[in-house]
Amino acid sequence: FTHEQEIIDEYDNAVFVPPMSNYPWTDKKYWGVHPKTKMISCLASRKAMCAGHRNRHRIVDECYDHIDLFGGYRDSPRVGKGNFITSWPGKEDALVDYAFSLVIENSVYDKYYTEKITDCFATGTVPIYVGTKKICEDFDCNGIIFYDNPEQLSNLTIDDYNSRIDSVKENYKRVCEMKISDDYMFEEVKKFL
Repeated sequence: FTHEQEIIDEYDNAVFVPPMSNYPWTDKKYWGVHPKTKMISCLASRKAMCAGHRNRHRIVDECYDHIDLFGGYRDSPRVGKGNFITSWPGKEDALVDYAFSLVIENSVYDKYYTEKITDCFATGTVPIYVGTKKICEDFDCNGIIFYDNPEQLSNLTIDDYNSRIDSVKENYKRVCEMKISDDYMFEEVKKFL
């Protein structure tokens, strides 16, 4: 079971399953296509142990003047809830009010996408995305902007968001219908039993 296309292509018995972190982490009570009062957010933690983390920091540094930053990097407000971070605000603070969010995956390869982008879909936010273009096989690409350069962010307006509203709603619908990776994998495993 894998989401890596190279393995699927090489082995006859390889079976595709989505990445284990593909389902939104944002609390469902914040899901929906919300009115947008802010322009561009970005979530970036302080983690720098992997090349993907360092790439995220580089892109955030390039775009810093155009974004509201969350997640702890550059001493930004930290977000999240759980056993280790219960005192921090939830991810919804960085998404619900924002028309756009700069989303940078840890790795970029076919069919790999995570909660970083599906959280945007769950809150009606258009991702400015550094990740696989194959996401367009699962979601409406007009509701996604693929990142090229920092200047791209300075030209975005609320009219750009509004022109994508049908795609925003479609991506919200699709994320609501999405199976969590564990459930998808369980269905695949049952086929072999």
